[in-house]
Amino acid sequence: DLISCLCVAGRQVLRAHDLTGTVTITVALTPAQDSWATPLTASVHLRLVEDVLWDKRAITLYNHPDITENLTLVQGSGHFLVRLQDRELANITYLENSNVGQVSPLRPGLSSILAYDLCLTSADPAVISISVSDITDFQIDFVDIVSVLSFCWMKESCSLQPCWIIRHHIWYML
Repeated sequence: DLISCLCVAGRQVLRAHDLTGTVTITVALTPAQDSWATPLTASVHLRLVEDVLWDKRAITLYNHPDITENLTLVQGSGHFLVRLQDRELANITYLENSNVGQVSPLRPGLSSILAYDLCLTSADPAVISISVSDITDFQIDFVDIVSVLSFCWMKESCSLQPCWIIRHHIWYML
């Protein structure tokens, strides 16, 4: 069901039908004359798979040592070579047993992570874009009545932080 057979000049060409799964191909040679007593047989077990893909197309990481993102490789043979194009941008640790890549940022920038399937002939690796960003300040728009150029206290993570209200935006003092 997974494979069709096409006979060409005494050979059989097998083609997959865009389905995944396992298939066993058995060949039996029977003698035309009594050259040997028993037929020769051989079997090959194949696992048909799709090309490897990442579970996400792109990620953005905040540049902080405590940040780690897990990326999973799906489909494919299960045997991969994983490479980060810019090795100064982040660290990647590939966990072979779970097909997971753990990415930790090192500095801001853009790069790609490539995964090559070692058992398939596909020339195209699975690619995911990675962006590492720094945050130096941020702006919060709000709907409240406050005086422009006034000083206030803002509560964040159980602590009070000073901030200035300028033109209806809060500028947080980092």
